[in-house]
Amino acid sequence: MKEEVLQKMRKEYLSMQEEQKELRRINNRLAQLLENPVVQEYLALSEEASDSATVHIFPFEGIRKAYSRYKMEIEDTNGIMICLGTYQTSSECDIVHGSADILVPRDSKNAEFRTYVDLEKPLSDAFNVPISLCEEYEKKHTVLFPSPLEAREFHHYLKISFLEDAFANGQETAVQNVLTKSIKN
Repeated sequence: MKEEVLQKMRKEYLSMQEEQKELRRINNRLAQLLENPVVQEYLALSEEASDSATVHIFPFEGIRKAYSRYKMEIEDTNGIMICLGTYQTSSECDIVHGSADILVPRDSKNAEFRTYVDLEKPLSDAFNVPISLCEEYEKKHTVLFPSPLEAREFHHYLKISFLEDAFANGQETAVQNVLTKSIKN
């Protein structure tokens, strides 16, 4: 090996040894500081503050977290349904996305089903009702009809608004406010 290469390797090795020595010094000092009760309190409070930081940055984050934790326990609801759209089935299949139903106007003669979701339930609980049963279903339930292209965002916004209102004023007031804010059929 050339002396020049050996010198470069030696320099790199000595540099790494210095870094390890400095790291040991830092770790020793950290261990000393961690024994200090004031430092322990600081770290505990710092961790607590960082855990709740998103709640303060995004006001609805607390509502979202509370909902996410208890959404599976929601059985009885206030029965406010949101129509996510009217669809016609499609025989076309996309290799990447699979088959896709076609969104059609609410009064389309080609409509085969409507998709609904309860305001208080997650979107994953959406369900289809055959078009022949929709009129009867809509008579039995309070159904909101937002623009089909904005229905999912509408559901999210209205659910957050409903929960915020229910937390502050109770469910009855929240239901009334949802119905006055919304376009009801």
